[in-house]
Amino acid sequence: MLNYLHFRFAAPPGVGSTWFILSMWEAGVKAYGYPGDAYIPFGDSIQWDTLKVSLVRHPLDWLAHQYLERRQGSCPPVEPFDDFRVSHFDNFVEDYLEQSPGGVGDLYARYNADTVMRIEDMPGAFYEFMTSLGLTTNLRRHGLRAPRLLGPLPEWNPRLREKVARAEAETLERYDYYA
Repeated sequence: MLNYLHFRFAAPPGVGSTWFILSMWEAGVKAYGYPGDAYIPFGDSIQWDTLKVSLVRHPLDWLAHQYLERRQGSCPPVEPFDDFRVSHFDNFVEDYLEQSPGGVGDLYARYNADTVMRIEDMPGAFYEFMTSLGLTTNLRRHGLRAPRLLGPLPEWNPRLREKVARAEAETLERYDYYA
């Protein structure tokens, strides 16, 4: 996790953490720690006296993005997705359905955050968050841009997409996403 003066930040890879960290930097708010520390969950065993903030991404988009990143070998390890086949997107999704249905929601839950923002709602949600902390002075000088989510994502097999949507139904509902 990264320590900021007013809160702590941690989020899974592939949800826009880099955008968030760079936007904080542009706003003049510095973190204590290294950017890669943002991938380390807060954990359950420690009592936190500071707000814990995280990000999420549509679970189906996250899964497709994870496939691309794994295939290119350009993502940090994310269990249990590391061992899924990357020869074809359908193989990756089938491994998910066999080995870890609901695994994206489980991943998000590992971060145990007090406040969770959807990357698709940026930069508006970021501005609202900063306003709630009283940290908007520097934001006016820097034009916040919407995060660039890597694309295009692989084409979904409609049958597999439906199965994944059912497996992630709780996560879709929790974060107000449509399948």
